[in-house]
Amino acid sequence: DKSVIETRQDLVWEAIVEDYSSRELTVPEDRLPAIAGIASELGKIWEDVYLAGLWRKCLVKHLAWERVGRFSETDNLAPTWSWASIGSGVAFHQNIVTIAADLVDCQVQPLDERATFGQVKGGMLILRAACLGGLQAKGPSSFWRQVYDHSSSIASDVADMYYVLLGRNLEQGCIGLILRRKAEGKFTRIGVWSGSRVDVQVWCRDTIEKRVFQMV
Repeated sequence: DKSVIETRQDLVWEAIVEDYSSRELTVPEDRLPAIAGIASELGKIWEDVYLAGLWRKCLVKHLAWERVGRFSETDNLAPTWSWASIGSGVAFHQNIVTIAADLVDCQVQPLDERATFGQVKGGMLILRAACLGGLQAKGPSSFWRQVYDHSSSIASDVADMYYVLLGRNLEQGCIGLILRRKAEGKFTRIGVWSGSRVDVQVWCRDTIEKRVFQMV
């Protein structure tokens, strides 16, 4: 249905990525190139900017993807904030109804400048969002569901971890990203978290302010 494709860009892309990412590719580097043809055609309909497997118009919502199934240690295929950065299947939190974070900027470097829908060699995303440092989150984190992108992420030093709020779902719970601080003020995504209504109270405190994160 063309009308659905045109008006529900977020749901259409979620369905495509979830189905596609569950398939096993012989060559991991083909993760983005193999879907480039579909993305190119949809880009003409949506008149949107394609950013390493995601679209600018619904980028903040679609940052809330999570790994499905086994861990895959395949990395460096895309920026960590993109679902294409891991070799496992992914699923999106489809019931996000309120966006709480602001997209400041996002840029991607194609491996081949002539193939803007293909493989990338890097990318940067700047997000402004409320956050809790890992040590601050130690208490309420017992209520949160956490899904890590890689097995190595689980062993991350809590002092370098940040819980960033993306939005709220239909049940009025919270959804966000788990980031790890790198050198030079940059951050990598290492997972996603979600919480219940109880956790919303944590994010409503006056002491929590929005800050800017540069994710790579």
